[in-house]
Amino acid sequence: MNNTNTYELAFLALAHLSEKDVEALQSTLGDAVARSGGQVVSLGDVHYIRLAYEMTKKVGSKNTRHNEAYFSWVKLTLDPQQVSEIESEIRSNKDVLRYMIITTESDDSLTNVFTMETEDGAEEESVVDTDGDDATEESTEDVQAEDDLTKIEGVGPVIATTLANAGVTSYAALADTEVASLADMLEGVRGSHDPATWPQQAALARDGKWDELQELQDKLNGGVA
Repeated sequence: MNNTNTYELAFLALAHLSEKDVEALQSTLGDAVARSGGQVVSLGDVHYIRLAYEMTKKVGSKNTRHNEAYFSWVKLTLDPQQVSEIESEIRSNKDVLRYMIITTESDDSLTNVFTMETEDGAEEESVVDTDGDDATEESTEDVQAEDDLTKIEGVGPVIATTLANAGVTSYAALADTEVASLADMLEGVRGSHDPATWPQQAALARDGKWDELQELQDKLNGGVA
């Protein structure tokens, strides 16, 4: 093949699956690579893990919430112009909770930093640990907020760190920040992020209205109304 890159396709599969189901999912993803003219280089082991923070996946018209998942990866070579085809097939797979595709080396090194794509196409970064810890030491040290801003749907650890670095370290501060200002803070964060509902969510968290926050988040899709 000409003009190919080496990629790592890392993914989280729903926790209700069996390991054999996840291995079958790997094969399905490998078949998609082959149909796009690529080649599978190697497959990662399957690990059952706790997630760094709760994630949602829309099933039908309802958001389902997940704190555990299977983690694995597929290393492949592919023409960069065909990557979008692979992404389209992954997004349509009901068993994939989140995924990321990054350029990498031909050896079997891999990353544990995910760019999680939400149902609406927005991205947020998280850290998962295949040993079962909630997050890496570096991740937890980075987020030294007064409040846990990752409880705001759409805010992951990397975004929480970005907000903290800009001085937004509490629900109260986030509730009082203009959406346009939040968008400016996120300019350097990879992916598409819509903070339109974050101040509203933060105001409910600030006031301890957790049931109302939960009701609101059930209506959101990756933090987007």
